[in-house]
Amino acid sequence: MGVAHYRGQANSVLAMDIDCRIVFSMSLISLKATAVFACASLSLAACSSAEPPVAQVDAQAILPAAGLKKTDFIRHYMLMTVHAGDELPFTTSGEPPKLDAPRRVWVAVFVRTPSVWTSAPAGVHVVRERDQFPEYFHGGCQVVNLISDATTGKTLSSWCNIDTGDPSDGPTPIPHFNAENSPFR
Repeated sequence: MGVAHYRGQANSVLAMDIDCRIVFSMSLISLKATAVFACASLSLAACSSAEPPVAQVDAQAILPAAGLKKTDFIRHYMLMTVHAGDELPFTTSGEPPKLDAPRRVWVAVFVRTPSVWTSAPAGVHVVRERDQFPEYFHGGCQVVNLISDATTGKTLSSWCNIDTGDPSDGPTPIPHFNAENSPFR
């Protein structure tokens, strides 16, 4: 009986030892799973785009003249990296800006609707390729060009196209907006 009792205690100790190992192993598995999940989350965050969605960029867009309303325009946005100012896809931009380093930006062209160019409904359109980005010549504030920072979505610069009104009236000033310290002036 003493031997059986001893074996019972040994089995109890063995069972407790196995239980402890299982609990310890399960804890390690749980910790490893948590670590893997955390690493995967960080990896996804690091790989995911830091650019704000186009809706956020559009909501923050600053137009160059007080009387202009975004809701009157079809708004074409494209995300791009600009290495030199002459890469900007605008027909009216003046002197191309000098950049110290490549800059990731949202570029946009707004065209009033209805107009000589379109009668499509106002709204936002995302353009993926440069050759799909629309170009509008002249038109004054019927066409607005805009550059926004790709990280913050804030407008860096916006301006109206050249107005080809009556030449006898002299040159028409081009309304523009430039954020403080914007390289796109």
